[in-house]
Amino acid sequence: MDYFVFNGIKSTDKNVVLINYRPIFLPQRNTEYELIPGKSGSIEFDSGTYQDIIIEAECAILGENEQEVMTNAYEAKKWLSPKGWLSFWDDPQRFYIGRIANQIPLEQQVKWGNIRLLFRCQPFAYKVISPAAGFIPDLFIPFAEQITADNATGSHTITGPGAIQINNNGVFETEPYFRIDGSFTTLALGDLIINRALSAGTLYIDNEKMEVYTIDAGSRVNYLPQTSGKPIKLAPGNNTININGTGLNFTLRYLLIERW
Repeated sequence: MDYFVFNGIKSTDKNVVLINYRPIFLPQRNTEYELIPGKSGSIEFDSGTYQDIIIEAECAILGENEQEVMTNAYEAKKWLSPKGWLSFWDDPQRFYIGRIANQIPLEQQVKWGNIRLLFRCQPFAYKVISPAAGFIPDLFIPFAEQITADNATGSHTITGPGAIQINNNGVFETEPYFRIDGSFTTLALGDLIINRALSAGTLYIDNEKMEVYTIDAGSRVNYLPQTSGKPIKLAPGNNTININGTGLNFTLRYLLIERW
């Protein structure tokens, strides 16, 4: 039986079978066009951003009778209510992030066990690049804090200025997540400059949310006031990140989540 996976749970484990789904080939860009009187064509204003996508999934809710179908439907409703990761059986390495967007009451949708689910998702399909088979970050824990020696996309020992290469095989630009274990006095990762020392500690860098911090006694210690420059963004293809600074002696691990 075909299925989808939402927040790590297969739909068939919730008595929901996938009949068909309609993926979006490319997200729609947030672009506006202005016509100029007396001129051919138009002027394009492109913000470089994309709109959310809607993925339709036709499903059947299993049950021996109408009452059992409704019971299984309500159990599925509890499971599908939060925001989460979504993937499908025929492309398990790629994931979407979103939530159910249905506005029609459940009782009106369930008929002979059939239901049409609408998932409103972020514009991209994501692919986690990790040597750990089946590793999917927890959506509700900062991604940088989930990086380990086993699941990191890459790992580098840094004892002086140099450069690392990160290859983005995705279609769109993406931002990596970093974990630094060790020490430095000052540090420059590409255009991101950190002027606060790290001493035998762990520093987390979320380039997507522009967060730079350590954790002390369960609380964040914010490095952002001593940080300047730009977060690291990776264009499709091979990217070089120059590393400079003083007192460099640390292990740099990163997690790459490609966008398709």
